[in-house]
Amino acid sequence: MKIHALILAMVLLFCAAGCAAQADNEAPLTDTPDVTQQETDYMDTLPDENYDGYVFTVLAQSYDERPNLPAEAENGEVLNDALVRRNIKTEEIYNIGIENIALEDRGQVKSMVQTAVNANDDIYGLVITSMADGINSLAPNGFLYDLNKINYLQLESEWWCAYISEDMQFSGSLYFTSGALSPFFYYTPVGVAYNIKLAADYNIGNLNETVRSGQWTFDKLKELTANLTTDIDGDGKLTEADFYALSHDGGVAGQAMLISCGEKMSEIDAAGNHFLNLGSERIVTLVDQIATLLGDKDICYVDKAGSSLTLFSESRLMFLMISMNNIIAGYQGVPGLRVMEDDYGIIPTPKLNEAQDNYYTYGNPWGPSGIAVPVTAADADRTGLITETMAYLSFTDVKPAVYDIIVKEKIARDPESVEMLDIMYAAARFDLNGIFDFGGSAMLLRECACGVKDDFVSKYAAIKDKAEAALKTLVELQESVG
Repeated sequence: MKIHALILAMVLLFCAAGCAAQADNEAPLTDTPDVTQQETDYMDTLPDENYDGYVFTVLAQSYDERPNLPAEAENGEVLNDALVRRNIKTEEIYNIGIENIALEDRGQVKSMVQTAVNANDDIYGLVITSMADGINSLAPNGFLYDLNKINYLQLESEWWCAYISEDMQFSGSLYFTSGALSPFFYYTPVGVAYNIKLAADYNIGNLNETVRSGQWTFDKLKELTANLTTDIDGDGKLTEADFYALSHDGGVAGQAMLISCGEKMSEIDAAGNHFLNLGSERIVTLVDQIATLLGDKDICYVDKAGSSLTLFSESRLMFLMISMNNIIAGYQGVPGLRVMEDDYGIIPTPKLNEAQDNYYTYGNPWGPSGIAVPVTAADADRTGLITETMAYLSFTDVKPAVYDIIVKEKIARDPESVEMLDIMYAAARFDLNGIFDFGGSAMLLRECACGVKDDFVSKYAAIKDKAEAALKTLVELQESVG
C-alpha cells in the first residue's frame, strides 16, 4: 500500500540522517555502505545470549494512524511485515518471545507504566509513547530508567536519535530517546507541501532549486504567498470555500518556524546547564516576525480538524505547513495526500535568511515517538541487549526494500522530493521546552508566533519566573532520580 511505502521512505531518510547534528556530512542515499556487511559486523559484536523463552513486552501507543507495533503475523503490508520479521529475528537470536501491547490512548500507556512501577512490577520491557504527553511526566518523577546506565545501548548511533542524546541529558543521565525502533519517529518532522501545478501557474519557479541554492528563506515564503489568497466565491469574506496561499495548524507551526529559523526555545551552556532563552532579543524579534506571516488572515488559513488537507487536495491551497504524520496518515478522518489528484512536492520549512548555514526541521513531540525503559527493569543488561538489537534491525532490515519502494512507487510524486526529504530529515531536532512546556512558555510562544495571541514580550515576562522555576524543578528531579 502506498501509505506504508511512504512511511518506509521516511524510515530510510530519517535513519540515514540519524537525527545527528553532524548529518550535514552524510553520504548521498545511493552511496550508503553495504547493509548486509554492516549488520553482520555489528551483530557479531553483541553477546551471544540465550534467555530461555523470556517474554519481552513492548507497551506502546500504536494504531493505524500512529503505527509502532506490528500485527501478530505478516499481512502483505510492507511496514507491518518488516516489523514482524524484525521481531522474529530478535526472538530467534536470543530465544525469547516478544509480546506487543498496542493502545490508542496515550494516557492509558502512561497510567499503565505508573501502576506497574508503583507496584514494583517488572511487566514492560520497553515503552513507546508521546514525549510531550507521557514521557514528560514519567521521566522526572522516577518512573524511567537512566538509559546511560543500561549496557549495550549505543545511543549516539544512527539507529537512535543522537540529537536527543546530546541535548536532553541531565548531569549525565538520559531517560528517553527516539529513533528507528519507533516507526512513528518518521512521522514527526514538520515540512512544507506545495502544489506543483499551481506553482507553475503562478510562476513561482523551481522550489527544489530554491532549496538547493539556500534561497528558501522566511522572506522568500512571504514573497511567494503575498497576494495569492483569493475570495473565489465572491461572498466578501475568506472561508473554507476560498483559495489560500498558506495554511498551518495554528500551533506547532509557530514552534516549527522558530526552529527552522535557527533558534531554540531551550539551550545548554558550556557547563551543561539547561536554560530558557525565550526572553532574548533574537527570540522576541523572531516571534513577532513569524507572526506577521502565520498570523495574517489575508494570507493564511488555520487548520480545523484536518480541513487544510481537504483544501490542499482540492487544489485550493498553494503551501501547506504540516507534520509528516498528517501527510502520510491524514487527520481526524480526513485522508492524507495520497488521495490528491494534482502532483505535490515536499520541501523543508524555510531558513531565516541565506546566511543561515543549514535547514532545520522541528520534530513534533506530541506523537508516540518517545522510547523509554521503566525503572523496574530487573535485568537491565538483558533489556539493553534486546532493545539495541531491535533498534539496529529496525534500521538495517528495512533499508534495501525501502529504497526499492521509493524508486518503484515514486511515492513523493515529484522525483526531486526524495532529495528534498533527505535535506529535511537530515537536520530534524526536538526541543526540550517543546516536550516539557516549562510554565506554559512553549505554548505561549507558539500561540504568539501564529498570531493567536499578541504581545509576546509582556506575556512571557509575566510567566518567566514560573517557567524558569519549572525548568529548575525538572533538573532537580532528574538529578535526584539519577
